[in-house]
Amino acid sequence: MDANRRHQPPRWRSTLGAALVLFVSAVIGAIGAPAYAAPPANDNRAAADLLTASVTGRSLLDATTEPGELLTCGADSYMNTVWFRYVAPAGGSVTLRVPVAARSLSLYRANGSRARCGSGALTVEVAQGEQILIQIGRLPSALAYNYSLEVSFAGRPTNDNRAAAALLGAVDQSLTASLLGATTESGEPLTCNSDTYDHTVWFRYVAPAAGSVAVRLTTGARAISVYRARRSRLCSFGGITSYGVRAGESLIIQVGRRPTATTNVAGLRVTLTPAPAHDLRATPMDLPGLNGTITGTLAQATTEPGERLTCHGTSMSSTLWFRLVAPARGDAVFVSPVTNRTVTVYRANRSPTCGFSRVSLFGIRAGEPLLVQLGRRSIATGYNFTLRYSFAPDPDQDGDGYSGSSRGGADCDDANPRINPDRADRPGNGIDENCDGGDAVGQTNVGMRLWDFAVKVRNGHKLPPSKQSVVGIKQLTFKNVPPRSKLRLSCRGNGCRDRVQTRAFPRGRRNLVIRRPLRRKDMQRDAFKRVVLEARIIHPTLIGQVSRWVVVRGKATTEIRRSNLCASATGPVRRCP
Repeated sequence: MDANRRHQPPRWRSTLGAALVLFVSAVIGAIGAPAYAAPPANDNRAAADLLTASVTGRSLLDATTEPGELLTCGADSYMNTVWFRYVAPAGGSVTLRVPVAARSLSLYRANGSRARCGSGALTVEVAQGEQILIQIGRLPSALAYNYSLEVSFAGRPTNDNRAAAALLGAVDQSLTASLLGATTESGEPLTCNSDTYDHTVWFRYVAPAAGSVAVRLTTGARAISVYRARRSRLCSFGGITSYGVRAGESLIIQVGRRPTATTNVAGLRVTLTPAPAHDLRATPMDLPGLNGTITGTLAQATTEPGERLTCHGTSMSSTLWFRLVAPARGDAVFVSPVTNRTVTVYRANRSPTCGFSRVSLFGIRAGEPLLVQLGRRSIATGYNFTLRYSFAPDPDQDGDGYSGSSRGGADCDDANPRINPDRADRPGNGIDENCDGGDAVGQTNVGMRLWDFAVKVRNGHKLPPSKQSVVGIKQLTFKNVPPRSKLRLSCRGNGCRDRVQTRAFPRGRRNLVIRRPLRRKDMQRDAFKRVVLEARIIHPTLIGQVSRWVVVRGKATTEIRRSNLCASATGPVRRCP
């Protein structure tokens, strides 16, 4: 045997290997290709199972995906999807939950848009009869294929929309509101400070009195908004205080659930702090004394219908009222040192005066009330206020040009403008009108005597006794005339001795007699019909006495009429006061 034959395998070994290969091929041919299980019945969207209750013990094994099917949620991708279909029995919200880890859940509206996606529990708002498509997928990190799907439905609360807001109205009220089943309305605001919320319910608070209303959330992850007529919406995630709420005013309160919330319960507390008594113009606070400072807050202050709420074109709100009654004639100043405050002062029959820091008023009458309105400008950020006031009495209280004697002036009665050093003093009335230290002494007594001359002959014919008349004034007597006085005697008509004569009373003398002021020969003529004789006592600072006689000659008698009048040194003759 040569060397080549020694290294070749035995023939029986080759025959055995070939036979083994033929045997394996025959077995494989008999068995055929490996067999796979069919996909679930709800493997595609069109064959989604109708979900009427929670399902458990289902498997994603052999589940596939469709062309164009969404297979991502955020940064996660998934596969092996199955589908369910849920029809809402009424309006409300439906919550779907996959309690198995590494599963993805997506919810689609009837129009094909995806409403929510994520893992765990998802809640969407639904209308009655609305259909929701549910997609469940398996994340690549999953180690198993099983899944369960839990479903729960909550109907809408009665105050689910703004028109059906629940009524509140107590001064201090706390409540717990359920957001389960709550939905949102078309056009409803659902953002606050760039954060979103949903599942909203509504309340309407009617203020039982004027003041400020504080609305507070007592649970976290909630949003609150307050709406007032003709005002901007206020929103917060903790609480809101609405200032200047009028009695009977309605506040609409919206409470929503933030995406981070884990429960559907919202705690709410509404508290009213009443406005102060001087919130109304009819009940102002009286300012004590002539000077003072008032401090406080405008937080609870409101405004009244028809109240003036502008100052130099700037609007204001949250007003309080004060009153200062002038104790005397003088000037007043009102100052508000806090910025963005307005001060308006109202006076009877005058236009109001307003300013942003200071208001000054002059010529205020004694007893005149000043109504002060303190308000907050719309651009203000705080509510505190300080009001300083001062009243300075006028040195000349009666406005006659002289300060009162109590303030170093010469006016002995500063409450009466008819008494001052420039006024004439009427003697004997007990009043010192000219402030010279006392009343003028007595009244001037002007005496009078008739001239007892009888007219017995007229035109050469003797008159019978019945027609003879007495005419003329024999003399005038002036007594108790004040020192420094002068007599001015005037006469008008035929029969006057002098038309005007002026005589000064000699020093130390207070009596004067003037004889025969009328001419006898003139009175006997027929031309003598009527003569007016007037005597005026003139004094520089006193009201003088005027006596006027009118002598009228008749057919049988001569009538003498006397009038007592008064006049100052330069003024016209008038009836005595």
